[in-house]
Amino acid sequence: MSLTLVPMLLAGQSISLDVREALRENRLEDAAQLLMRKYGLTRAETTDLLGVDLGKSSSRSTSSNR
Repeated sequence: MSLTLVPMLLAGQSISLDVREALRENRLEDAAQLLMRKYGLTRAETTDLLGVDLGKSSSRSTSSNR
């Protein structure tokens, strides 16, 4: 089991609604993409925050959970 900050992000008032929605729906890759795009986080930072390995590609076309 890995430690993530997802519960804190879900409760955060400063996190955008679309990021929170993606987290609630367990779409971690989508949430990571949104965090990188909206808040300028790096791939390493989002990996640490969400506990999800984005791999070498940050493209949304790779394995979407939708």
